[in-house]
Amino acid sequence: MLAGRRVIVLRVAGALAVLGLALYAAQTFWQVCGAAATPFFETWVYPGLLLTAGLLCVARAVAVRAERGAWLAFGAGLLAWTAGEAYCSLRLDGLVEPAHPNASDVLWLAFYPAAYAGLVLLIGERVRGFRKSLWLDGLVGALAAGALATALVLGPIGLGAESGLLAIDLAFVFADVLLLGLVIGCLALTGWRPGRAFAIIGAAMAAGAVADGYFFSTTASTRTRESRDARR
Repeated sequence: MLAGRRVIVLRVAGALAVLGLALYAAQTFWQVCGAAATPFFETWVYPGLLLTAGLLCVARAVAVRAERGAWLAFGAGLLAWTAGEAYCSLRLDGLVEPAHPNASDVLWLAFYPAAYAGLVLLIGERVRGFRKSLWLDGLVGALAAGALATALVLGPIGLGAESGLLAIDLAFVFADVLLLGLVIGCLALTGWRPGRAFAIIGAAMAAGAVADGYFFSTTASTRTRESRDARR
């Protein structure tokens, strides 16, 4: 009876998290709650969604023995990201040029090793008896994804002093490239039949990596343009 109630609570929490994510996306793109509500969504709703996701991953690991290590890793990574958001909101908001790297950067970067570990553990649990052809597909897919992502993000802006990218920015870019390549490689190891759970996780991580790449590319271009204008 108690186990059944826990399952119901987790499912309700998951449903509320999905609803909150949909509302956050609607506010981001269409400001359905009005422009004045945007700071509230960025300060409270977004970190709250991250915290909920991390706690749900940990709860899943506690409740279910199968794939426990993978879900603990995902939970730890999301909670580290949440802590980074909290530190940024409490200590860095309002600063024109915060020092880099700072505690938020470290916490955000801590997400990536946890995500890598979670993906590897999850694919190890779900795919047994790897064939050599699958390993080759995975390697080719990972390298192709990494090369394409690097070309799209770093190609137009370069890596020199004029790139506008800080060292910490590059750390995030390469972490995202590695994450994207790992997702593609893991998909290939499943024979491109990952199942619903892994497909959702992989798609979410790939989308996050692509969004980060776009953000850093845009940021670098803006910094480069401002630097050139300042010298004129």
